[in-house]
Amino acid sequence: MKTTKLFIALIFIIFFSGVLHASGPSKGGADDKAGVLVERLSKDIVLTNRQKKEITEKAKIFMTDVEKVKNSTDNEEKKLAREKSGKVYNMALDSILTNEQKEQLLVKQNERKEALIKRYQTQQ
Repeated sequence: MKTTKLFIALIFIIFFSGVLHASGPSKGGADDKAGVLVERLSKDIVLTNRQKKEITEKAKIFMTDVEKVKNSTDNEEKKLAREKSGKVYNMALDSILTNEQKEQLLVKQNERKEALIKRYQTQQ
């Protein structure tokens, strides 16, 4: 159970950070960012049309929640809202993906992590 939560948290961090960097701070709305999130996920694992639809719906809700607090001056409020929305999204993602897909995603995540570490080490 603890491993699953860690796995989902890592997936969230990787995909969410990629969406934010890919779309920039002012480009596109929640729907666009949700689409990017699902597109990136579907590059890593094979998703059925039903899964894509369900994940897109959950990602839109997640991105809408993040957008709501985006302009807040209270950093603690932003952090709490992102964490709460992220947990809900991760639970939804966990219920939509099969165990095999979760394993494939974990492999991809580890590959990215290793590539980042290697790139960082070669720069120093």
